[in-house]
Amino acid sequence: LQTSTSSAYAGVRSSRSPPCDEDYVPDLKRLRKHLLKQGKLSTKAVLRLLKEFKSIIGKEPNVLTMSAPVHIIGDIHGQFFDLVNLLEETSGFKVSPLNKFIFLGDYVD
Repeated sequence: LQTSTSSAYAGVRSSRSPPCDEDYVPDLKRLRKHLLKQGKLSTKAVLRLLKEFKSIIGKEPNVLTMSAPVHIIGDIHGQFFDLVNLLEETSGFKVSPLNKFIFLGDYVD
């Protein structure tokens, strides 16, 4: 067991039974347990997970591909003045291909 002494986290992390095999293929049950115990992953394991995630999520029909920069706006709950302020702060209400937005969540509650 490895004990962290940083002020951000003072818990115990287990280094036994890594959640991936020698090819960094995750065992999802072990990975879940490992992460719930705030276990660390190697860089290779994280990169393998991201590669798997990208291949799965890329097949979803509702995933957009956009080039940066993109303004991502959270749930505005129909608050018109919040929307106006966000648009003024991010783009100055200028119409331009560079001013791209993704709105997440509810627009009206």
